[in-house]
Amino acid sequence: MVLAALAIALAGPLRQLISQRSQISSLRSDVAQQTRQLKSLQQQQKQWADPSYVAQQARERLHYVLPGEVPYVTLAPTPSASATAGTQAPDDQPWYAQLWSSIQGADATPKPSVTPHPTIAPAPSVAPTP
Repeated sequence: MVLAALAIALAGPLRQLISQRSQISSLRSDVAQQTRQLKSLQQQQKQWADPSYVAQQARERLHYVLPGEVPYVTLAPTPSASATAGTQAPDDQPWYAQLWSSIQGADATPKPSVTPHPTIAPAPSVAPTP
């Protein structure tokens, strides 16, 4: 009877001990994951502190050029043999290419076929001035 009472008395604290240990291991894994994320963000912060990296990203992402350079942008490139039209995802295109493709898409709507007929207006008669 004493053993049964002792087992019942220790069951509650033992259950708490087990649940607390599982919480501790879960929190340790969260801390490890956040530490990895912190290191990654610190690495990115170091990269952005470098002026050459910032210039490189401005050229790639925003298509900036240095003074004196002449940028060339082709809006309708000729497709190569390996590439077909529409293989590039819209999110991968620069903003001006997305804008141009949306303009072309809006222009592609069918329009009524109306053929304008030119009219020739008669020349105004000019009276000679004395």
